[in-house]
Amino acid sequence: IYEDRISQADFNATLKKAIKASKKSYDKMSTLGIQHVKANYNFDKYEKSWVKTMDEIIEKYGAWENRKGHERWHLMEVA
Repeated sequence: IYEDRISQADFNATLKKAIKASKKSYDKMSTLGIQHVKANYNFDKYEKSWVKTMDEIIEKYGAWENRKGHERWHLMEVA
C-alpha cells in the first residue's frame, strides 16, 4: 500500500480485524465501505471538484492570456 494517509500498522490492524470478523459483521462493513466509495469517489463528484479547482486557479492566477505573477521567457539560443 503506497498511501500517505494511513500507516502500515493501522492498515495491517484493520485488515486483521476484517479477516477475523464474523460473516454478519464483515458483510455490514463491506456494504458500508462500498456505499462510502460510491458516495465519495464517483465520477460526477470528481468532475465537479475538478471544474471548481480549475475555476479557483483561473480566478486567483488568471488564464493563459492574462496570468498573474508569471513572466514568459523565450529560449534565444541552444548551445
